[in-house]
Amino acid sequence: MRFTEEQAAAWQAKYGWLTGCNFVPSYAVNQIETWRKETYNA
Repeated sequence: MRFTEEQAAAWQAKYGWLTGCNFVPSYAVNQIETWRKETYNA
């Protein structure tokens, strides 16, 4: 299913900008490694 421009705009207005922290880069073994000083890509 694909939204029309109007449907997408209505959905965006209803939910706003989504944020979260569920992303884990493919090079990280786990979520903790993502934030370790030795492996953090700033």
